[in-house]
Amino acid sequence: VLDDFDASTWVVEPEHPTRSETFRKVVIGKFSSLLVDMDATYPTGVPEFRFFGSETAIGPLRTRLDEGLHEWNPALMPIENLQAILGITFDTPKSGTHAAEFSLECGICY
Repeated sequence: VLDDFDASTWVVEPEHPTRSETFRKVVIGKFSSLLVDMDATYPTGVPEFRFFGSETAIGPLRTRLDEGLHEWNPALMPIENLQAILGITFDTPKSGTHAAEFSLECGICY
């Protein structure tokens, strides 16, 4: 599950992800991200979530997640569930772009 996040999303935290870290903070928009913390004992179950970014950017996504969470299917990978529920496709790292550059652009989140 963690390898799927690392391969299919733009992970900004942890900077050098390992399997011992059950969370991933991933880019979901130009100035927004989503922290996903998975349960190591049930990795395809519903994880904990925290959105970062302006309310304008994340408000609609938070609403979709709240309203669609009952559709979570543990037979699917968490990324598949999130993309279906949120109606988005996750960004992948752009050539030459690093997590630090995203963090600098998104300083308001901190």
